[in-house]
Amino acid sequence: LHIDAEVEPELYSGRDPDFMGALDSLKKDLGIAGDDMMTGFAKAGSLQLELMLPGVIRWLRAIGAHAVVYCPMLSTEGAYAAKVVGIPSVALVACAGPGGVNKMLGNFLMGSRTTQEACCEAATTFEPKAQGVQRINDRYGLGLGLLDMLRPLGQMNVLRYSAATLVTTIEDLQDPVPADMEAGYKRDGVRFTFVGPLLDGDGAKRAAGHKFTGSADGTEDHVDSGKDADLMASVRAAKLVGRQVVLATMG
Repeated sequence: LHIDAEVEPELYSGRDPDFMGALDSLKKDLGIAGDDMMTGFAKAGSLQLELMLPGVIRWLRAIGAHAVVYCPMLSTEGAYAAKVVGIPSVALVACAGPGGVNKMLGNFLMGSRTTQEACCEAATTFEPKAQGVQRINDRYGLGLGLLDMLRPLGQMNVLRYSAATLVTTIEDLQDPVPADMEAGYKRDGVRFTFVGPLLDGDGAKRAAGHKFTGSADGTEDHVDSGKDADLMASVRAAKLVGRQVVLATMG
């Protein structure tokens, strides 16, 4: 277990952790605290990545990591750091396929009361972002663009560096993929492997959601899948007698 705020002091020192890193605090530092979520991400997301990378790179080297499994929506720093360190990364897309990311960001735009066009303009005219992207590319050679994730909307550009991209649904249930996004992934050589829902084995442990300050509050930092044993026993019993079981999942 590691805590981002300890591993990435360049970002978190003097800033408050939040769901998207320390984006709200960083927006204040940049004088854009009043921007909505999507506009703020369009302007400051790359600058946050720049501050994350040194710590993640140090940590991967310190623990001797052999590979990185990451979320290509919320933890792209893992894949980019893996690229710099020279180890493979595997993306886990926990939504209804790549088209689901397009749909999700479309909903975020509506919730932020802005548009894709407005966010693209913000991303290309905010000079600190242009400078930050240039510094990242000069230092690490990652080939980031000013419109990554914005055009095509929801295209996860980081996937071009992944050894594999797993999707936790089946292909027949994925959301439609816009033509420009499909073309972009084809150009980058990205292939999606639809593995369906991933269920824990008995006794397995997994992360217990987002934590900003570790387990100082006394809560567990993992979930024991044995707590789901009764549910899985009921499912197995239903299957034995020929009943159909439907699994509804966000992914």
